[in-house]
Amino acid sequence: MMTRFFFLLLCCTAWAEEEIARLTTPRYSLILKKNPFSYQIEVEKDLVLKSSIEVNQRGKYEYQQTISMSENQIRVALKGSEGQVFLEFLLRPHFLEIQSQILCNRDLKTFSPLTGLLNLVPEQTRILENGYDFYYDYYPRLIPGTEKAKSNWSALFTNLKNRSVLCSFLQYFQATAQVFSSPQNQQIALQVQLNYDPPLKSGTSLREAEPLVLIFSDSPFQCLEQLSHIFAKQLLQKGYESWTGPVPDGWCSYQGGPDFGGYGENIHQQLILENLESMKTRLKPFGMRYFQISQGWETAVGDWDTDLKKFPQGMKWLADEIRRQGFIPGLTISPFVASNQSALYRNHPDWFVPKSLAGRLGSPKECMILDISKPEIKQFILDQIRQVTKEWGFQYLKMDNTYWALFGTKFFQKDQTYSQVFVEMMKEIRKQTPPDVFLSAVGIVGLNYYFVHGLKSNLDTLPVWLQPELEWKGRGVKETYRVLARRYYFPKGLFVQDPDLIYFRKPLTSEQSQNYVQAVGYSGGMVRVGEPISSLTPQQVHSIGALLPAYHQVGTPQDLFLREYPECWTLMFKDHFHIGLFNWGENLEFGQKAPIPAGTRKQTISLKNFQKSGSYHAVEFWSENYLGIVSNQLQTEVPAYQSLSITLTPVLEVPSLIHSNRHLFLLTPEEGTSFEGNQLFFTSHLVPEFDHHWIVSVPKPWRFEKLEGLSGEVKQIDSLLHIYFSGASQSTLHEWSILFQQGS
Repeated sequence: MMTRFFFLLLCCTAWAEEEIARLTTPRYSLILKKNPFSYQIEVEKDLVLKSSIEVNQRGKYEYQQTISMSENQIRVALKGSEGQVFLEFLLRPHFLEIQSQILCNRDLKTFSPLTGLLNLVPEQTRILENGYDFYYDYYPRLIPGTEKAKSNWSALFTNLKNRSVLCSFLQYFQATAQVFSSPQNQQIALQVQLNYDPPLKSGTSLREAEPLVLIFSDSPFQCLEQLSHIFAKQLLQKGYESWTGPVPDGWCSYQGGPDFGGYGENIHQQLILENLESMKTRLKPFGMRYFQISQGWETAVGDWDTDLKKFPQGMKWLADEIRRQGFIPGLTISPFVASNQSALYRNHPDWFVPKSLAGRLGSPKECMILDISKPEIKQFILDQIRQVTKEWGFQYLKMDNTYWALFGTKFFQKDQTYSQVFVEMMKEIRKQTPPDVFLSAVGIVGLNYYFVHGLKSNLDTLPVWLQPELEWKGRGVKETYRVLARRYYFPKGLFVQDPDLIYFRKPLTSEQSQNYVQAVGYSGGMVRVGEPISSLTPQQVHSIGALLPAYHQVGTPQDLFLREYPECWTLMFKDHFHIGLFNWGENLEFGQKAPIPAGTRKQTISLKNFQKSGSYHAVEFWSENYLGIVSNQLQTEVPAYQSLSITLTPVLEVPSLIHSNRHLFLLTPEEGTSFEGNQLFFTSHLVPEFDHHWIVSVPKPWRFEKLEGLSGEVKQIDSLLHIYFSGASQSTLHEWSILFQQGS
């Protein structure tokens, strides 16, 4: 399906017919008209948009002049009661971009480059928000078009048939960006808006308002993934490179906090060293790399001083010891806040700002907010980060509670908006951070994604299944999964998603934990464990090990717009692909009031939906059951609260690997196979104290001759060759092969 483009809007006055300019591609036309200024887009000769602009919620801007024009770009000057606006329309290969400049003769509070009517029937439309009402960024709603939307910086509208529209700002460096919609006369009224808080002063020359892009496609997934590619390109253009190193994985000491059976801040040196030793013997052989010390290492949040009663040899010694054991040391910091019990707060009360009403309601009383616009406070934070990374040697920084900085008011830099204060601080942190340090944050996506390598956009996950009594504030693994699925597309070229911690302890059942383990794998996110390593059973170690090392590849939740909790994911590789099936218990079909009850789910999956043809071997990973050869569709059942991961490899005329129990996605990133002559060659990651199992398809007229380079056990059942091996003395990449002959 070829991506098309769209744009929408409402104008309350009569539309002038005098045309200024027209830009045309084979699929669509952009038409500008004047007095008052408007623009419209025709797709395949059908009018899909009529639009004007608003500044401070005032419209009726008059056309002044065309400044420049080419076959794919036009820049015009407009004038209205609020001042001058310069608009530049850029027809990109896969989207339309609108850039704006504003010269305002009044305080600038809001700017809307698009306010209009979307030609979708509300009852047939689904809207995917990207966080709700600014502060609830951790709650991306999926709602029907009959409801009002109030999305953070981007929103997708789709009828799931032939029209999907995505409008998104590419950044909010100065303003908070929102997308509003509501049903109106069998259409959807749409407004995208930039909010400046505090307002920019009269006479301000805003050289670059936040750019807006619009994408129109038959497929909602194409819209979302195209947006991620646009973001990735923006990163490079602004000098920020995405993380190209290994996806971080590892252990975190917080473990959900003491109220839910975790360590929380109750950590000390001996406890950390015990887990380090257990991780070295149990998970390092699978490829786990990172070891993170969370809250509890400081004398008080904000002081950045090691609590020597807990850690008598200090944090530099501990980071060195973690590295000596073969891991990458990580540390949690809260750079923008301090405790009211900290020495920093006692000694520098003038370094802190008052909280807004949202801050008083949404942050702990003991949490005080630093004035991160003050030069001396900026330097203090940068000095501490330099100490943690360059002096102590931590190479993974998790910046917690960054969103609390947005609860501050009356910053020192009165000529900057609150968004701008935050962004300027983040720019300096990214610049200060050494290139080999993975920088992760917990915070609002739009304000952070330029500056961090990893991002957690959900609330802290707890070791419980669901918290329905908290509604959208629930922090169970099922609720975290919902956020993970609805933001699946961001890691496709942008940042590494942080799904938070994997838990196995009660009240979670083993099936529920396994469900979330598989979800983390298909998300392409960080693999982080929230349990004492010594408490893990061998099966739990294998479950985590099956995700290690993690791939950068990201799966797609195919029923994202059909169910509250998607139950079918796909993940494509060059030579094979995977279908992840989930049963989340009680679920909700979109548009239905009665929930789907918990119970066994029957799944029929058409391979044609994934543009796959031919025949494939199907093997379920966790049970290692061979499901046979499938061609057009796959039929199976998923018991309640369980998950299946089905590997599909093409049926070949030569022997080929169709299953390995070492990795969820058939091969680790370092492994490989190739068939040459009459030998199937392997590069395999062997793990000590692990029972390896490979399944190889042996089509006629090939027959097994012998193993070379591996002293494993071989069993042949019909055309399937099973190889078993458990004699690895150390974790290593090992080369071996299977020799075949042709004929009976």
